Formats: sequence, structure tokens, C-alpha cells
Amino acid sequence: MAKTVTKLATGVFLCALTTSIANAQQVTPDQPDLSVATDVANLPDPRAPKAIANLAFMLGEWNLSTTFVINSKTTHTKARMEAHYAMGGFAIEQVQIHPGGDSDTKTLFVSSALFSVHPKTGEIVGVSQNTLGNRKFIDGKFVDGSFITTVSGEMFQGAHLINRFVYADITPTSFNIRTEASDDDGETWRDGGYMVHAERKS
Repeated sequence: MAKTVTKLATGVFLCALTTSIANAQQVTPDQPDLSVATDVANLPDPRAPKAIANLAFMLGEWNLSTTFVINSKTTHTKARMEAHYAMGGFAIEQVQIHPGGDSDTKTLFVSSALFSVHPKTGEIVGVSQNTLGNRKFIDGKFVDGSFITTVSGEMFQGAHLINRFVYADITPTSFNIRTEASDDDGETWRDGGYMVHAERKS
């Protein structure tokens, strides 16, 4: 009896959550239609806000060429990224796997980000976690064809920073990411020292 009640309560909660997200505001006109890049084998729930479908450019498997610049030292590495629909099509999960050095047998770190739509504002929001212990909260929007995510909650060298990731030059087979950091709560931005070029795996 207890198990039946628990299952019923869980079902009611999920139904309410799905309805709430489905009623969220749709994207604003400045957000581009990227449906050409949609993975037809992994379509979202048709009730999901259009904002999620516009993130379809990141779906699939990708090879990443990364550049880190730390203390004037530049390091180039290779990494992998996978992205797929989650939560029944109401969200997209992005996973990045960064090998250690030049070897695929050792992993430097793994990061996971879940993008969804705020049920009241219709804005793209998310949360990111990596195996280095960083947990970050994400706000995203499209500006002039680029997808910009503002990230808070990340600690670097003992200081609280606000970072943003700019997904630019988006095509069905490639895109670039650059990072920018702010020391004054988003008033000004500087180079974040991390760049990525993504190529879709054939």
C-alpha cells in the first residue's frame, strides 16, 4: 500500500512539473531557428518550450580542440562532448570528457551541464557539476546568433568569479566556445583564458 501511494505521489509531481514547464514562455524573436541541426533520432517532447529546441545545435557527439591559458602558459588538449535530450525532452544534458595529457586512458575531469527552461520566466537556466568539485548555476540567452551562458558559483584562486561561455559561429557541424570572466559582478568582462573548437563526429 505504501509503495502504491509513493508511486502515485511521484506520478502527480512529475505530471505537475511537466505541465508547468510546457506552459513556460516561448523564445523571443532574436533567438535563431536552429532546427536544421536537430538530431531527428532524438526529438524533444512537442510540448516542450521552443527555447529547448533552439539548443539542438549541441546535440550529438563532438570532438573538442581546447586551449587553456593560465599564468601566460598555453596548453592545447583534445576532449569529447556528448549532448542529448533529458527529462523527457524538456531539457538537454551536455557532458564533456577531458583526458589527462595526450592519453585517452586517463581523465583530467568530466563536466555535466543540464539546460532547461524556467517555468515562470521562460529563460534558459541550468546547473553544471564537474569532477573537480565545482558546482555552478547557469543563465542562458541568444544574442545576435550566439548562445551566451552566464555562470556563477565558481571559485578560482580563492575568489568568487562570474564567468560566461559564448557559443559562436554555430553551424550544423561545428561551433566555437570562448570564456570571459568578471571580477565586478558582470559590470566588465575580460578574457577567461579558455577556448574550444567543436567538430561534430562523422
